[in-house]
Parts: sequence; C-alpha cells; structure tokens
Amino acid sequence: METQHVITRVEELLDHPEIRKSTTLRIDLFDAVHFRLFKPEPVFELVEKRLCLRDPSKYSGYAAERKAVEGTMRSEPLKARIETCCMRNPQWAGEDQVCYSTELEVWMELSYPSPWALDLYTKALARDLFLQIPNESSFPDLFVRLVLQKNGFERLVTGPDPATTKRVSVSLPHSEAPGSLTFSPEIPDQRPHALAEGGSLGALLANGVMVCEREQQVAREPDPRKRYLDDIGYRLIGPMLTLLFQELANREGPIGFCGKGSGFLTTLGKELGASWPWLPEIRDPEKGRFAVSIFPDPRSDLSLLPPREEEKASIIGPVDFEPLHLLLPPVESFITAAVKGSKAPHIQSRASAFLRDFAEMSRGLCLPLNVEDILRQWRQQILSPKREFVETLSKRGVLPEFEKTRLPWKSYRMVKEGPWPTASYMRSCGLNRWWVNFTAPQRSGAIRHWQSELHQANA
Repeated sequence: METQHVITRVEELLDHPEIRKSTTLRIDLFDAVHFRLFKPEPVFELVEKRLCLRDPSKYSGYAAERKAVEGTMRSEPLKARIETCCMRNPQWAGEDQVCYSTELEVWMELSYPSPWALDLYTKALARDLFLQIPNESSFPDLFVRLVLQKNGFERLVTGPDPATTKRVSVSLPHSEAPGSLTFSPEIPDQRPHALAEGGSLGALLANGVMVCEREQQVAREPDPRKRYLDDIGYRLIGPMLTLLFQELANREGPIGFCGKGSGFLTTLGKELGASWPWLPEIRDPEKGRFAVSIFPDPRSDLSLLPPREEEKASIIGPVDFEPLHLLLPPVESFITAAVKGSKAPHIQSRASAFLRDFAEMSRGLCLPLNVEDILRQWRQQILSPKREFVETLSKRGVLPEFEKTRLPWKSYRMVKEGPWPTASYMRSCGLNRWWVNFTAPQRSGAIRHWQSELHQANA
C-alpha cells in the first residue's frame, strides 16, 4: 500500500503539484465543520431539554426513545428517524416537525468551523481555487448549506469537473480515499480537559466548548507556552466560577457579591443573565437578601472556597480538595492572581470568555457541572504540571509570592508554606532538593506521589 504524504501547512498544500493542476478542492463536511458534542446521545439529551422548555411533561423521555430509533435506523434520513420516534409514542403524535426543527437547531448551535479548514478555504480562494463540500451525511441538503454558510464557507462549488478536482483530507489520512492528499496540521500533544471524563450533559457540553476554544487557540498560536495564561482563565478559573453561578439557581434573589472580585462577579453575572434567565437578580451586596463571595468573607452567607478554620457554608468543601495541603493553597493563589494580580485583567477576560461560551451553548438551561470534575482538572495542572508551565508562570510573575529560591531553608519554607508547594519542589535542585527531602520527608513524598499518580493516569 502506498504511504500517503502528510502535509502540515496550508501553503505547502496549495503549492503541491497536484493542487496546482486542480481548480477545485473537495473536502468532507465533517472535516470542515465540527460539533461541540461528539456523540449523538448527549445531543438527543440536549434536544429533549430544549423541547421541555416548551412543555416539561410532554417531552420527557424523548432522548431515550430517540437513541433507540438511532440504533436501528442510522442509515435512514434524519427526518424519517424522528418521524418514527414520534409515531412510537402517542404523546408526540403530530409533533414530528417540532422535534425535527429542534434537533436541527441544536446541531446548528453546536457547530463551529475547523480553523484549519477555514484557513484552507480562505487561502485557496485567494489563488482562485474553489472548495466543494458535498453532503454525504444524513442531514438534509438545505441544512448542510446553511450550516456551511453559518461557519464561513459561503463560496462553494457544486458539480465540479472530476478531472480537475482533488480530494483533501483535513485530518488523519482517510483509508477509503487513497487518491486524496492529507492536510494534517501539527497539533502539540496535550491532556484533554478533565470534563471530558464527566458523565453529565453539562460536563460533556463544557468539554466541547473547551475543545472548540483549544482548536482556535492552537490554530492561532501553536506554541503552548504562549497559551498558558489564557488556560488559567479559560480552563481553570472559568469552570470553577461556573460552580458559583450555578449554585445561585437554587437561591431566591436578589443576591449580591462581596469580597475579593465582587465587582468582576457582579458585572459578569448581570451579563450572563441574558443567557441564563434562572439566575436571580443581582444587586449591590447591601441591597441583596443573600451575599456570596469567592473567598470566605465575614459579610457573605456562602463562599465558593472553604474557610480554613471556622465553620461556614461553602460550595466546595475542604474534603473536596484532597490533598488539602497541596491543592487548596495553589487554588487560592491562582484565584487571587485572577482578581487582583498583575495579570488579573487578562485572566478575568479569559474566565469570562468560558462562562459566556458555555452560557451561550446551554442557553436557557441550567446544566450543572460537578465539583469533582472541576477539581480533577486543577489536580492535573497543580499537582502534576509540566515544567514549562511552571517556568512560564514564574517568568511572567503570575502568582504573588511565588519565587525561585537559592537557599535550602527558603526552599523548605516555599514547599511547606508557599503558594504552590509542588512547583516550588520542582524548581528546587541539588542541595536545596536534598534539604527539603531531609527536613520535610512526608511533604516531599506526597508531592512525588501525586506527580507520579496523575502522570500515570494521564499518560
């Protein structure tokens, strides 16, 4: 079998001799358009929740029935599958058009353009090369045309001359298309977000939002070191603040924020109300019935992070932060950096971006995220970080009081009491590392244990 040549840059692809002889490039629909939910089952669950906004009792159980039909009629047109689903259930008789329209609307909302395919489309047009993206899916032709237009693929050709058309795979090589060229951008290896392991619709949708953002990021800036500051806001702090806002769904308003970051939360919360109408009214703290804070605060009735000593209500409890002594101090340090550090405006903008993106995808719905899913990501990043992540944050001065020390006793203090014990241990070496191991064997042993445990779990 002939090995296919893998091309990593758009310019290299367009300069290929076979492309120079062509007038049209043919790419697959799902190479051009991606979806934030990767499997149909959670899409059906999201469709049911959208339908239940119309009538909560009438459409209950729709996702399970839709999944059953999908398993036996996958080769049939989408409309036929939905019609069958409705015919099997008397309560949905005559509702097939509503269900069909809602499912197409959900797929449309979940779609986004592959940044590499869009780059290829744009640069090909500049060279008078056109793209053909045929509909080889079960979606209706009109929907495919609209979803392509929505995602930026507007000037496409239909029915081009096969003699001057070249098929291009914008992904891994397609075994079923031996004559195609493969455009496979170099994407740095990176552990998936911990939300990918979550079993809830909220976790899967939030992970899809993460994947979409990551693709856009990598296409703009392949060097991961230049994305770390963005990641702190988008992949760590944004999801954690989501826990805070979702907790408010169970509270009667008006509510107010207090303490560090209260102004940021107030502005963001009012903005999110457009997509999440279940949020209570947000007012100034002194005018609210209920006060909420990120850090424990004497004025708040509920905090996101747990208090160190006194018993007071918090969304995330001390037991959730296992190992407490290695995880909670860095979490507090990172969030402090986000609300009042030198890089606070940038981190806040990225945290806000995640919340806005997730709110837009879950529009009108409260899809709770699980505390353990969120903290699993923090454990990965904090307890088993890449060395370049640690060094980049240190050079950019992101964390208050996080510094490299040259004296053994200062290294000991940073590992025992510093803002990020694991990172301080990683940065110690020689005599400093020996002294920490000698004077704090339990702490250094726990650090090595979690580094090994999480590295093995995410290899």
